[in-house]
Amino acid sequence: MTSRTPHHIEDKTKTNQSQVIDITERSTFFQISRTILIHANHTIDIFTCKLEPDIVNHKTVIKALKALPRHSSKARLRILIQESRDAVIECATFVEMARKYSSFIECRRLGEIKEIKPTSWMTVDRETYISRQHSQLFQATACHQDKLTVRTLTERFDEHWEKSVPDPELRRLLI
Repeated sequence: MTSRTPHHIEDKTKTNQSQVIDITERSTFFQISRTILIHANHTIDIFTCKLEPDIVNHKTVIKALKALPRHSSKARLRILIQESRDAVIECATFVEMARKYSSFIECRRLGEIKEIKPTSWMTVDRETYISRQHSQLFQATACHQDKLTVRTLTERFDEHWEKSVPDPELRRLLI
């Protein structure tokens, strides 16, 4: 099986040791986020205040996400979102795809939560993550081969998932 690890993350981890990448620029954040999504093999969990159209609406991300269930029958994309109204308009391509692939993609609305640090994160395949402390800023960290941090983020995600509800904004058909 060929590795689908993001190349610029893989290059920094050739020794199989985790190495954190600090991200300070918006364009770098979007590029690394898209690369991580494109190289996903099985599971993707996204915890966010709002979906970023520059990430989820990108044509290569859409193409990769559509192919993911064909590569793995156990593939799963779970999204916990705090505010979804804007996503229906700003991320229309992704939302339409999510509706068509509802057996693979599930979006839920976060219940009332206290401030959580980091405020946005994504984990992929139980080993890669990208997270940022503030949803309005693009300062973030990313790492491949950091199963401990990913496990911690996944446990937090699962706790919130259990308290969340299906999001009617994202389930409603566009007319």
